[in-house]
Amino acid sequence: MESLKKMVPYLLICAIVFFTLPIFEKNADYIANIVIVFPLTCLIISIIFGIKNGFHFLFSIFVGTLFALTMFIHYNTSAWGYIIVYTIVAFIGNAIGSIFKKN
Repeated sequence: MESLKKMVPYLLICAIVFFTLPIFEKNADYIANIVIVFPLTCLIISIIFGIKNGFHFLFSIFVGTLFALTMFIHYNTSAWGYIIVYTIVAFIGNAIGSIFKKN
């Protein structure tokens, strides 16, 4: 339960990015968000989380779930594949960050 509490601030940042950026995008900007901004956000936040808290598999699952929730609001069903992509990116970032975890 303690590890879940440690995830909340990082997941909140991902949620803010996932939910708010699509509101401000223009016609074709959603592609830049989906292909560049969201994966970079997942990677950076996951690396920081991994450095501070070590590796947690559930963190990656939660990141993918957050995007799945936004998909129903901002995107259509063609964005299903990105759930897997963001989960894998978060998994890789978390693994990289856990390597550099300070003991």
